[in-house]
Amino acid sequence: MVVSLLFLQSGIVYSQRSGQSSSPAAQLSEAEQRRIDIQQRRLANNYESRGRFETALKIYEDIYSRAPEDRQNYEGLRRNLVALNRYDEAITLIEERITAGIPGEQNYRLYCDLGATYYKADKKTQAEIAWNQAIEVAPGSSAPYQELAHTFISLRLVERSVDILRLARRELNNPYLFASQLATLLQSRMDWQGAAEEYLLSMRENSHLMRLTLRSLANFPDTEAANKAVFTALEREFKAIEKSEPWKGYRAQLQELMASQYMKNGEFAEALPWIEKVDATDPNPGERLIDFAAQAHNEGADSVAHQALQIAGGRLLDPSSKAGVDHALAGMAVAQGDYEKADSIYSIYCTGNMPLAIEREARLRRGMLRLYYLDNAEDAVVDFHELLKKSNLPNAAPVRYAYASALVRLDSLSNAQYQLDQIKPELSQQNRFGLNQNLRQRHLSRDENWVNALFLHAQIEWWQGRSTNAKTYLDSLLGQPDGSDRENEALSLSQIFRVAEKDSVKLAALGRADKAEFEGEYDSAIELYTSLSEDVPQDSGKALSASEYPVAAEAHWRLGQLYLQLEPLNAIQVFEKFTDRYPEHPRTEEIWLTLGQLAEWNNQSEQAAEYYENLLLLFPDGLLAAEARLSLDRLRGLELPPLMPDPTMTP
Repeated sequence: MVVSLLFLQSGIVYSQRSGQSSSPAAQLSEAEQRRIDIQQRRLANNYESRGRFETALKIYEDIYSRAPEDRQNYEGLRRNLVALNRYDEAITLIEERITAGIPGEQNYRLYCDLGATYYKADKKTQAEIAWNQAIEVAPGSSAPYQELAHTFISLRLVERSVDILRLARRELNNPYLFASQLATLLQSRMDWQGAAEEYLLSMRENSHLMRLTLRSLANFPDTEAANKAVFTALEREFKAIEKSEPWKGYRAQLQELMASQYMKNGEFAEALPWIEKVDATDPNPGERLIDFAAQAHNEGADSVAHQALQIAGGRLLDPSSKAGVDHALAGMAVAQGDYEKADSIYSIYCTGNMPLAIEREARLRRGMLRLYYLDNAEDAVVDFHELLKKSNLPNAAPVRYAYASALVRLDSLSNAQYQLDQIKPELSQQNRFGLNQNLRQRHLSRDENWVNALFLHAQIEWWQGRSTNAKTYLDSLLGQPDGSDRENEALSLSQIFRVAEKDSVKLAALGRADKAEFEGEYDSAIELYTSLSEDVPQDSGKALSASEYPVAAEAHWRLGQLYLQLEPLNAIQVFEKFTDRYPEHPRTEEIWLTLGQLAEWNNQSEQAAEYYENLLLLFPDGLLAAEARLSLDRLRGLELPPLMPDPTMTP
């Protein structure tokens, strides 16, 4: 009764807006009244969201009485009546709205609302009648079916929603109708087979849905049932289009979906044939195979990645792209320890018959390979020399540094220093553009190649017995501190020169060991480091002072670091002896941490904990104390151990 009177009132106001009344409500302009109604509706929505339905209902009754043609006002009024279980009033509201024939209103939507309200009022028969009327009032249209599906979902009748969409497909004789909606609904019901088929059906009708289909299938769970459903659906689709495809490229997209499903399961060997087929249809054959190879490599499927790259190499037409593939193959060969194979691949592009940029890259890679992996300094020197002969070589500094390193291994020290002298520092970006000129001095950028060149210069001078010259280079490097690893090495070496300057014999011997290590003569370096480290009082039972035996302490430290690179477990004994001899040495804190990491890597958790506890006991406020505490907590929490410590090998 209340709603009926309200609707009659609204009818009067509706006539007033047509100019048939001069009541106070009509004295406001339409724009002003609309603005007030919008503000009131926002207020009502706020009350509704906080569960204050009675207050919200009063506001909606007011604004609905003024503007019944606005569907938002109707929706708000109906929602709050239903929320208050005032179903009869809500039903009356809907029925009167159907009868009134509000302009722009779709009656099938009202019948859907009517059925939902009857359903909530537990009047199932009337609900079914209303839902049938929704279809009858809009014959031949898909809109009522879609609205009914939304209605059923809101009532948690997912099965009914699926059924009504399938009914629409039959009644309207459209096999593709609502494929995307059905796919989503079936996926929510964990009907993987039905969902996969509907996703493919939607893609068959709309070519632009490929990426959506790919993402949707990727979101299926990693279960046997879901995987089987996808593969079955794809296999059926391949059979369905065996003679012809619905649009050009559809078969290729199915092949891509098949490959993606295999890749999702980590089955890269099974995915490769499908990727190969798709790649053959691409405008730029080979590129898709390269991307696939990168993914396979990242997942540890190197043999599959190798096959994919070989196939790609045969399809690529652009020389630079083909060279990129071969460089990737060479890189994989290096990772597998097959250095000779990598050398032969790079050599293909070093014949002088290739574009200059391609030959440069190949020579650089081959030179580095020969220097650092094949221990072939002679041939590396040839590659670097040829590179520097080429005009306009971009960024020659790393080539010159590598060239100098190779010359050192050939004992051509003066020629090595000549190459190092050609490496010039660059101005920082600020100075290059004239900024920050008020600084105390114009500083040079911390160019890594320049820093490395200075340090190698210092080493060469040291090896030749010219410690004073070596210190000059180290001072240049240390003039602008930035905390880099190379700077720390330079600082350590500078301190050795200072405290051991009176013991030139031992300092020279340490230089010979350093040179042997640089040249890769590790057995000789170990022998020299061991001899120097043991040149201290034996079995005294007392801690030694590093300031009293600076060369011995430095040699001992370097011996442990070298073993850490070559035979990590053998470093433990060396480092433990260091901590006994030099408990207060600045590097002892770092050694305790390294020992703990080595023990963890060797699955010796109790021993690792003991090492970390020693660090915290002896260096409670040290720079590495926090990391040691975290490691100790990890052990006590039974978390996974860290990876083996990285000795940071710098060529």
